[in-house]
Amino acid sequence: MRLSGRAMASRRTWGAALLLGAGLGVAWLVLAVRPVLVPFALALVLAYLLAPAVAVLQARGMSRSCAIMSVYAALAAAGTAVAMWAAPAASRELQQLLRGVPDGVGALRGHLDALEARLRQPGVPDGVRQGALGFLAELEARADRLVGATAAGIAGLAEWLLYLALAPVLAYYLLRDLPQFHRAAVHAVPRRWRPHAVQLLHELDRVLAGFIRGELLLALAVGALAALATWLLRLPYSLLLGAWAALCELVPYVGPVAGAAPATLLALSISPVRALQVALAFAVIQQLESAVLGPHVMGASVGLHPLTVLFAILAGGYLAGVWGMLLAVPVAGILRVVWGFAVRGLSSPPGSPPEGGGNRA
Repeated sequence: MRLSGRAMASRRTWGAALLLGAGLGVAWLVLAVRPVLVPFALALVLAYLLAPAVAVLQARGMSRSCAIMSVYAALAAAGTAVAMWAAPAASRELQQLLRGVPDGVGALRGHLDALEARLRQPGVPDGVRQGALGFLAELEARADRLVGATAAGIAGLAEWLLYLALAPVLAYYLLRDLPQFHRAAVHAVPRRWRPHAVQLLHELDRVLAGFIRGELLLALAVGALAALATWLLRLPYSLLLGAWAALCELVPYVGPVAGAAPATLLALSISPVRALQVALAFAVIQQLESAVLGPHVMGASVGLHPLTVLFAILAGGYLAGVWGMLLAVPVAGILRVVWGFAVRGLSSPPGSPPEGGGNRA
């Protein structure tokens, strides 16, 4: 029995309402349990990074499970080699850092006290004295807050270590069942739209994978430049400072400031001139990353023009703050893919598969 036009329209309206309600429900659930999703997000990143290697081994005749375990074994061997090379130096720097923190804090307070004593001497204009003393008080308060935040971060390190340990296990299941997830997503689409859905999923997957790899590449570049700069400026703990800068690079907006703060404070405990040199070095690194490396790397990874990347980051920060800047590039890439898909679908004859590719935004 065929449905009338009005009944079909009502059915489509109810279907759209149900889909919208389901989407809102899923969004609410994600926001409600977002702390629990951290290991799953890390596992998704790891799965995206390892999926190409797994596909290559599977194409050479390995079963998918054996391919995943082979990639894991190679990754573990490489990590062990890097740890054996870098762990002794990092351990020595960490021990020296823990022993030198009290001395560094004492030296920093000594510099600040000496500067404050000079400002209180006769001959210094009252306006200059009051402004400088207020600045020093604010600087000490910020340093105390930074120390407290660092202590809280170290206290929460055990939770992140648990997440890191759980992520490879979750990534294994994601990698193993990825073809089944792909087939389930395709079969959920009506048959006549399946060629279009396959093409759209392929392009979205390429954008997200490119974003993840681009972010990690930028973090490695910033970390290497920071370690090199602190080493050239004869600052101790350059390896740890570079690793910290690389980790902070993954956090937009506040990440660059947090990445430069320990090196600047450490240099300030040596001399104000050294602190100025370190601050300028990190400023140059961040300008290089934001104006040159970031737009080109993310543009090549996500398929966006560098100007589009810059505009997306600025617009995301204006609209949604830190999270907007973090998600701006992948959202812009997804919108580019969906827009190109819609344009190609409208320009193609009914029932024909979409054309591949598309121009860069």
